[in-house]
Order: sequence, then C-alpha cells, then structure tokens
Amino acid sequence: MSSPSSPLPTAVASGIANFDKGQMKNVNTQESNALDQAKVQKGIESFDKNQMKTVKTVESNVVTQIKVQKGIENFDKANMKHTKAVESDVVGQMKTIAGVEKYDKEKLTHVQTVEKNVLPDTTALAAEREHHAHVTGIESFNKEGMKNTHTTEKNVLPDKATINQEKTIKNIEDFNKDKLKHSETVEKNPLPTKETIEQEKQASIKGDS
Repeated sequence: MSSPSSPLPTAVASGIANFDKGQMKNVNTQESNALDQAKVQKGIESFDKNQMKTVKTVESNVVTQIKVQKGIENFDKANMKHTKAVESDVVGQMKTIAGVEKYDKEKLTHVQTVEKNVLPDTTALAAEREHHAHVTGIESFNKEGMKNTHTTEKNVLPDKATINQEKTIKNIEDFNKDKLKHSETVEKNPLPTKETIEQEKQASIKGDS
C-alpha cells in the first residue's frame, strides 16, 4: 500500500484557513446577443483542430493544496503499517558531532601514562645466549679443519649355526611329500611273564600282612 501524501507546508495551510472571502469581487454574467452567438458557433464549427498544440494541464497550487488537504482529512489511519524510524547516517553523525562538541571535559579524570619496559628473566637470557652461541658457531665453523673420510661398507657373514638353521628351513620347505611311504601303526600289549606274576603275588601278600 502506498504511503500517505506529505502534509501541506504550514504557511500554505495557514493561508487557506485564513483566506478572506470578503475580498472577492462579484462579477455579473452578460449574455451576448444572438449574432455574437452565431459567429461563435460558426467559428467553433470551422475551427481547424490541426492547428492546436498539445499542452499539459497544470493545476494551480491552490487546487492541488485543497486536494491534498482533503486527502489528508479522509485518510484512513487503520491502513497504515507500523514501522521503526531509522535515522540516516548523516543525522547520526550530526548527533555524534554535537555530543562531542557539547561534552564536558571537566568530567574527565587525569591519568598519568606510565611506560613499562619489562626486562627478560635469567632463564630467558641464558636461553638467548645459548641460541646465539649455537648460531654463531654454525656460521663461523671452519670447514677447512675437516678431514676427508671414506665410507667402508661391511658385509657381515652369518655364523655356522645360522647357516644350518637356514638350510634346515629350506629343506623343510622343499621336501617332497610324495616320497613318503604309507605305514600302519600296530599297538602291542605284551603279557607279563611268570616271574612278573610271582613278584606281584609276593608284593600283594606282604601288603596284606
């Protein structure tokens, strides 16, 4: 819905309200005679419309103001939507500047600035010295004092036990199972001899006595 028309300026509204009708003059309407009316009628009928120029109708300020005033009076406030007023940046800046200009400096509390130069502790100094000495030692190291050395690769041979173990593992892996012969397991239950029986009897008699 469109927003309501802006209200009339105060000066215009006041002028309309205070307008004095008594200053208006009475004008008598005079009718022309029949001849004049015939000339006018003939002139209207023979008038060439093509000679006319297009003009835009401009209402006078008084008529426009009356229409605006009437629209304001008949405006239905129930159709208005509630909106939050948002100040423009310019208004906000002007308020801020005005507040700064009007601020009472006497309310400020004097504060003395104290500069602090925190010195490192003993541990930090020792670590810094060690790091500096390490870097300096690397940068100033004399490569000329180094001796050329040849790297000799040694191939350590396995001992006899290791060799035998490797051979045994290899023999097991390469063993051909097809060479094995099938054999049947025979369980033997030997009977005791007479001497063994006599010994068991004697041992049983002694145990009972």
